[in-house]
Amino acid sequence: MKTVPHLSGMAPGWGDMSGESRRKVGDWAAQRDIGWNPIPGEIYLEQICHIRQGSPDGRGIFGGSGARQRVRVRVAQQQGKMAVDSSRHIILGNGSELRRVLSLIEADPRHECVGCIPWKGTDPSLDPADPGLGVHLWLGLVDHLEDLVATHRCSVVLGISSAEERWQALGTLSSLSIEPASLISADAHVDPHVNIGAGTVIHQSVIVEREVTMGKGCLLLPGSRMAVGSRCGDAVVLESGSQVLDMARVGDEVHLGTRSTVMDDRIVGPSALILPGSIVTTDVEPNAIVSGTPATIQGEETSRDNSSDPAG
Repeated sequence: MKTVPHLSGMAPGWGDMSGESRRKVGDWAAQRDIGWNPIPGEIYLEQICHIRQGSPDGRGIFGGSGARQRVRVRVAQQQGKMAVDSSRHIILGNGSELRRVLSLIEADPRHECVGCIPWKGTDPSLDPADPGLGVHLWLGLVDHLEDLVATHRCSVVLGISSAEERWQALGTLSSLSIEPASLISADAHVDPHVNIGAGTVIHQSVIVEREVTMGKGCLLLPGSRMAVGSRCGDAVVLESGSQVLDMARVGDEVHLGTRSTVMDDRIVGPSALILPGSIVTTDVEPNAIVSGTPATIQGEETSRDNSSDPAG
């Protein structure tokens, strides 16, 4: 990851954190500028979503069924990359998340699934191709991805449910100079003042409140929530019903289990695993496995390695 020389662009309160708090999160905050700082060479894709309308307390209330607005989704445009049709997608994934992403695309008449590429990653138990999807949907293997994107001139969407595997997939795409596309359900409630990284997938009934920033390749499953001013790094997974509350910080490759909660202002270090139903009331060290109410350390995740940035 490239070192950022200042933190002045971060959300209020972030620059006031102690050095000890920053070390707890593995210095990931000091190495990453996750503020909304448009730079030359970037493009912005717009996606229609439900929005949260303003209220006197500043937290907002849900608009009616017709409350929809275009949300800007930042997608880096690197020199030498081929222009693609952002409405046509190849899904790189496996299992239930691939099917969810396929349903998300098929439900939106503005989008089209060109086909699927099975992601096997490092898990030998993963079925390389789901025969239930139909032979016509399977285009080839990951080794063919670069040629397929060039042939179909389409984008790539991640259909992977594991934070660890999404991190690895981001690295694979980066090595091929392919920037993954973001996909947001029309039934998600997303404030217009958010920063959503490339390759993030947001499913229905998700709530993303104002001043939220998400890194690349995140996954928010149905019913999850990111509250006001919260931040997360790359390849973070929020399972159904999980929440990251106001001003909380979550590092790269963190996986939040079903109905787990990171309380206000807490810091969760990179590659941590929050088990289902846990409530995080204190900062969590990198690679820790935590569980309970309040969450306590149950062990350490040793199989992951997020020492390098998948984006190069």
